[in-house]
Amino acid sequence: MLNNFEINLIGLKEGVHEFDYQIDASFFEAFDQEILDKGGLKVHLTLHKKESFLELLFGIAGSIELVCDRSLEVFDHPLRLQEKMILKFGEEAEVISEEMEVISFGTQSINVARYIFDFISVAVPMKRIHPKYAGDEPMQYTSATENPSKQQSDSEEIDPRWKELLKLKNK
Repeated sequence: MLNNFEINLIGLKEGVHEFDYQIDASFFEAFDQEILDKGGLKVHLTLHKKESFLELLFGIAGSIELVCDRSLEVFDHPLRLQEKMILKFGEEAEVISEEMEVISFGTQSINVARYIFDFISVAVPMKRIHPKYAGDEPMQYTSATENPSKQQSDSEEIDPRWKELLKLKNK
């Protein structure tokens, strides 16, 4: 499946090259992860090949299927991303930053699937809230240990053996 995302660098002339990809459930299945399962996205990749580096400009648009953290309902989350990646040619392959990597001079092809997946994964919100619950206030939970004085007042008479200990605790 991910072979479709392979770009052959040998024979690719310097200049601008464009590629289009469709992202669906089979794309997400190719990665061993549990964040994303389904989605319908279009990716437009503009590759600027220069003598010493490649500049990759990704335009990603569509939606991904998420599960609401509150209601566990499935919903479509829209995505619209513009991302950039620089691949410099060098002696040894290494990651310099999130937007720049070094690839060896002898690299014959690159697979852009991992870059696309990473860009989509980073765009997933930390709190996945269904749009129909987006304006609701989050629920507040309190435990019995957070407010022991309230718990005591609700209960009936406290055992006299514990009264002295409670006085020490509440100081």
